Amino acid sequence: LTASDLSSYRRRIEAEADHFLDCSSWSALQVAQRMSADGLHLAINLNGYTKGARNEIFALMPAPVQASYMGFPATSGADFLPWIIVDEVVAPPSLHRCYSEPGLVLLPHCYFVNDHKREFGDMLLPREQQAVTPSRAQ
Repeated sequence: LTASDLSSYRRRIEAEADHFLDCSSWSALQVAQRMSADGLHLAINLNGYTKGARNEIFALMPAPVQASYMGFPATSGADFLPWIIVDEVVAPPSLHRCYSEPGLVLLPHCYFVNDHKREFGDMLLPREQQAVTPSRAQ
C-alpha cells in the first residue's frame, strides 16, 4: 500500500512473496476492488493510524476477515476492523474492556515479530569480533 523505500526489508518482501503488487498509487476504491476480485479472505492492517495508513481501504471491507496488527497496537475504534492481534503485555486482560474490537487474538508470548539475531548478529560475537561502534561524531 506504500511506495517502496528501497530498504532491504522491502526488497526481501517483494522477492519472497508469491504475489506482490505495488498499489501505492491506486485509489482506495481501486485497491479494495482488486482485493475483492482476487478473493482475499483475510486483510491485515499493519499501519492503524500511523504514517502511510490507508484505513479507507479497510472501511470498504474488501475481505471477509479483517484485523489490525503490529503497527498500531491500540484499539482502532473502527467497526470494520473487528479483530486485533496482540499479546498480554500490549493488551493486559484488565484493559480488554477498553478495546472496541470484539475479537482480541492473544499471541502466547510476544506479538512483535522480529529477528534481532539476523539483523544484529555481530552483537552475539565475542567483543573482540564485534564491529567497532562509530562514535557519535562519526
